[in-house]
Amino acid sequence: MIPSIVLPDVFLTFRDKTVSLQKKHAHYLSRVLRLQPGDPVFLLDGRGNRCRAEVSEINRLSVSLRLGDTEQLDSESPLKISLVQGLPKAGKMDWIVQKATELGVASIVPVITERSQARYSAGRGTGAIERWRKIAESATAQSGRGILPQIYAPEPLEVFFRKRKHPGSGVVFWEESEKGLKTAIREIGSADHLEMLVGPEGGLTAAEIGMAEDAGFIQASLGPRILRTETAAVVAVGLLQFALGDLG
Repeated sequence: MIPSIVLPDVFLTFRDKTVSLQKKHAHYLSRVLRLQPGDPVFLLDGRGNRCRAEVSEINRLSVSLRLGDTEQLDSESPLKISLVQGLPKAGKMDWIVQKATELGVASIVPVITERSQARYSAGRGTGAIERWRKIAESATAQSGRGILPQIYAPEPLEVFFRKRKHPGSGVVFWEESEKGLKTAIREIGSADHLEMLVGPEGGLTAAEIGMAEDAGFIQASLGPRILRTETAAVVAVGLLQFALGDLG
């Protein structure tokens, strides 16, 4: 399999040009993948374009690539899922971002709920946001996607609902719901864009579920077992991609 790396700032429309990579990309190609001159590699711009390149020179400090043809990738789901994730404890969000990106979500919106144990102020959250974006970048390259998912800054759940741009196209997962996901999917019918809300550890409160329903979200359960928040997020994305998107 030809490895891929995401280079959003590289202009990929030139043929027979070269690009020089340093730091993390040079380390990744030379030390992790151990590529040699002549080996192929794909460059992704994160906007749906892919360029086939070839290693011309390589060492631990820099890698020179010769650019070839470009093409548009057709690997995005017709269902644009926005994962609205109640902020979990540190570390779990990294895993959620990685797996949700691999499964094809279009965007990830971290929200601060009543039971969220992680709190991010405007300044303190900057490092976390950049880390999540880098994780999404790596997962995009690994999974062969062409488009980077949008990663938003954390915001209170009530602020998210006030700013919501897609009313009527949402599902909120709640362990106390008597409605299964199959029923919720039948009620949704079809959708081009779907927002799905998953609570943090401890779940969402009844008041927050009511807030979601007032905003047009359909409540649903993921079954009789209580799932960890990171498990619930990945399972829910996978099931929705299977039922309404392109998984399987």
